[in-house]
Parts: sequence; C-alpha cells; structure tokens
Amino acid sequence: MCPRRGQMAADREGVIETPEDVAQWLENGGGVGVMLDNDLKCQLDDMGKVENVDGFRCPDFLWMLRAAAWNYPRPILGNENVDEPQGEDLEAYNIAKDTYQHVLPASAKQKQWMPACVKVTVPPESTHKRELVARLLTRLAALRFHHHNRAWLFKILAEEDIPLQYRANEYKNEDKVAWSIVMPSWHLHVAQLFPQWDVHCWDKDSKDPRVETEETYVCSAVYVVLARIVDESFYAFVVKSDPKNSKFKLPGGHVRYGKDGAPFQAAEREWKEEVNPTSSSGFHLEDAAELKDGSVGSCEIRAKCYLGPSNVLNRSRPCTTFVLMWATPTFYERTKRGGDITLPEKHCRVCKCQRATCQCEPPHDAATRMKQFTNDWAFIECTAYQWERLENLSPWLGSQELSDKIQSELRLRT
Repeated sequence: MCPRRGQMAADREGVIETPEDVAQWLENGGGVGVMLDNDLKCQLDDMGKVENVDGFRCPDFLWMLRAAAWNYPRPILGNENVDEPQGEDLEAYNIAKDTYQHVLPASAKQKQWMPACVKVTVPPESTHKRELVARLLTRLAALRFHHHNRAWLFKILAEEDIPLQYRANEYKNEDKVAWSIVMPSWHLHVAQLFPQWDVHCWDKDSKDPRVETEETYVCSAVYVVLARIVDESFYAFVVKSDPKNSKFKLPGGHVRYGKDGAPFQAAEREWKEEVNPTSSSGFHLEDAAELKDGSVGSCEIRAKCYLGPSNVLNRSRPCTTFVLMWATPTFYERTKRGGDITLPEKHCRVCKCQRATCQCEPPHDAATRMKQFTNDWAFIECTAYQWERLENLSPWLGSQELSDKIQSELRLRT
C-alpha cells in the first residue's frame, strides 16, 4: 500500500519559512524550534562546535547564529572562526542568546534518542525586535553545511493543538515538553513539508494485523530486510559497528527529509553507507537483491514504534519502515559465513567515549573525525556483517509481534 497523506498533514496550517512567517508566530507568543539534520548534529560534534549542557554534548547554537549573521559562504565545514554580529544582527543575536534553550529531556539518556533541537522565544519587552530575530533565524535556516545539511525552523505548538495520538501523558515536566509538545510539533512540520512520510502504519497491538492505524505517524527511519530461507527458517543480512563490542542490526537509519524521496531511496542510501562504503563490485544493493521486472523487487512494512515492552510510543521515531527483499543465491553464497566490510584506507569512526572532550584513539578521535569534512575522508558506521535468524532479532526490533509480522509478509512472497 502506498503512503497516503494523513490527517495530520491535512489539518496542518502553514509552515514558517520567511522572516514574515517567523515574526508573525513570535508576535503570537509562540516558540520557534530549530531542528538540525542528524548529520549536521554529528558534524558540529566532530568539528568541536559543541557546548556542554547537563552532561550532554550539544551543538553550539550561538556559533551557528554568528555564522548566519555574517552570511558565511557555503558550504560551512565547522572550523570557521566567526566574530560577533554587528548592528541590528547583534541586537537579534543577544535576544536569542538570552532566550534559547536546548530541548533536552531527562529521559533522553535512558529511553529515547533526542535530535538536536533548540527553542527560541522573544520576551514581551523585546517584541518590537521580533522582526530582527526572525530575519536572523531564517538566515540560519538558509545556511548550507557539508553535504547540504541544514537547520529547519518549525512552530512549537500549544499542547492542545497536538493530535491525540502524539500526546504523552506518561511524561512530566521537561520530558513532557520534549516528547509531548516539541517533537510532535516537529513531526507535524515534516508531515506538511513531506506528506509522503506521514503514513498509516501497522500496530502490534491491533486485533487484526492486516489493518493499519486510522491515525497517521511520521516515518523517521528506514531499514533493509534482505532475507533468505535457510533450512526452512528466515535469515536476514545484518551489520554491526564493532566486531567485538556491539550487536548486529539491520542496515538502515534515519530518513533524510528533503533528500530521501521514498523509503526505497533511503534504503539504497543506507545500504551504501553501512554495507558498501567503497562501492565494491558484488555488494551493491542491486547485486544483493533479486530483480523483478528489471528492478529490485521489494515491499514495505510501516510499523508504529514502541520502546521495548513498555508500550510507550517512540517519540523520536513514531513510525519505522522496513523494506523487505529477497537476497540472490549468489550474494548469499558469497556472504553466508560473515566477514568484514571493505573499508576505504582513509576513514574515521564515531566517538566511543562520549566525554565532554573526546579522548578516543584514531580513527575515533576528534582530529581524525574532522577529516571527513576537511579532507573528504569516509565516515564509517559498520565494519562487519553476517546472516542472522529473523526470530533472533526480536529484541532489536522491539517486539516479537513485529518479527512475526515481517516473517508473515515474507511467507506471502515465497
């Protein structure tokens, strides 16, 4: 079934994109959210443009505002030194400096991944300056960073304007603001801009597994289920980031809104990044998956996402799409014993220590990570692959019901 534009998108009023839009929203007392592409969040972290907030490494929002004030030439790497703004830009900068807040719930460490998000407001005594703040924020959204990453502006809505399916009564205080107000406001913005990602989805609690939800949920992640039947059991191709210290997972990750036009495009991109970073012959997705009518044959499962057995909606990833496809016999024979992913000679890896000041050794150290932006070194997410029984992936998938659903869909296509 093709994604349909849901009620969330249909009911959504205009997005804020121009300085006039932002100024009007600020005049009405609303807060403006600034959401960073996940890759931009990582870029600023790797380039050292961070600030420590309650033990979290958060993007240096003020550095970004200074870059916006100076209309810094594109693309921005993150190693530029930018001076304080001047004139009216300095007035706007100081207002934002005094009012901005990183949206950082206490539950982020334990339960959910929180994207890099900042809330900006204009206090009553400065309402006559809202046009200046609005202009600076829209210039921030116009900045383009490495690989065309960017920041997005969105309206932070009042709680009563949040659709019922997105409200989070189980949270309080800062957690409630983050998960029940700010993140739903962001998803409503995504639904308006990219309605193909606002979809009805399968719910593990549904009495009829064939029926999708009446409400719509924004798809935030896409994973590849490349399957093969071995000894009457379903096996899936999986990857891991570290051969010694991490668990295997399905290839995939965050949707890149504005770049990924559809789930299969996101699946292809994620496969290349995680499985075939060197574009090795025989490891392209079209080499690994069976063709149908000249193209890779696949189907999709869009699943409402819960946090483990708690039945709490994942507010960062309310819906995940799984792209199912069959592996070719040739690819399975080549990879069935598992192995190491071929890596480029010059590459870097994610920080492993997560300290306020990174103390990792190469290729995880900050100096090496910077070279992905200054020297175009490859950023490597995964280093090994193998085949795993689908039923063993239930803990990673979050529920046995979802594992059963995927296997049921595969049986229909045997």
